[in-house]
Amino acid sequence: MRVLQRVRNMIKVMKGGRWGYFYDRFPGTQKLFSLTNLLPHKSRYKYILLGGHGVGLTAVKHYLSRCQAKPMEILSYENFRPFVFWREFDGLVLDKSPLNNDASKILATCTKRVPVYQLVRDPIGIVKSNVNATMLHIISTIHTQKDANALVFEIVKNISHLMISFSSQRKLVEHITSDVSYLSMEDIDDANMSSTMQKFCDRFGYTNYSNDEESVIKGSSFPRCFPYIFHIDGEVFGLSTLSRLADGSSAEIDASVNIESKLLRWSHPIHKLESIVVEGYESHPLYLVCAAPPLLKVVA
Repeated sequence: MRVLQRVRNMIKVMKGGRWGYFYDRFPGTQKLFSLTNLLPHKSRYKYILLGGHGVGLTAVKHYLSRCQAKPMEILSYENFRPFVFWREFDGLVLDKSPLNNDASKILATCTKRVPVYQLVRDPIGIVKSNVNATMLHIISTIHTQKDANALVFEIVKNISHLMISFSSQRKLVEHITSDVSYLSMEDIDDANMSSTMQKFCDRFGYTNYSNDEESVIKGSSFPRCFPYIFHIDGEVFGLSTLSRLADGSSAEIDASVNIESKLLRWSHPIHKLESIVVEGYESHPLYLVCAAPPLLKVVA
């Protein structure tokens, strides 16, 4: 009976397209699923988005999702997600130039030419962004300028295929590119993101829902300092931007240190106790929240 139940569960997972379920449970499945892309499949995508770490890709994907443009990162741990069986999507998203030897063969199976949107940023800006984020992760180990300098060189040494890959990314999808639009940091900043998304939505027939009560541009170090989680009298509280609470983000400061309750699942809708605006960071309002709404006391 137990074996039969497991088979049923696996069938449900396969029907639901949740192939990532198998990745960590069965060795070799990532490579196997990746190679299924060599089978004939429909070219269902409408656009291609190219980016990387430190160029605002997370923010752009967030707004595309809000507009129901259904972006999907097709690369996971150097293996391609299965186009044939994967859930419905409209946009192919590449967040780096893959080291996978099968990458060019797999992308060659795509035949429909569509518009390409590529996020660009000067290399020094990319390095600075990644240094700032990494320092947050290991801030307790940075004691001197010498420590910071060593971190910079370590990041630059390992940055090649992850972030500075504008031309190599484009070459991979050159055969299915109808035209190219470049998005700079100015195009996706707090002032211009909405108008950039409006142009995108007008072109593809989506509805623009990119107006958020707070910015989710991840290049700023300020929102990445949160959520800050603490306990008072046995109750769990958090201080964070709303988007980072909603997506279940973990505390990023000293991410490598074993800190209790770095990642908590908050009740939905999130019960906000108070909002706080820090001078100079008005686009990133903070919210004080509790893990669960407090019980209402009945007055006799």
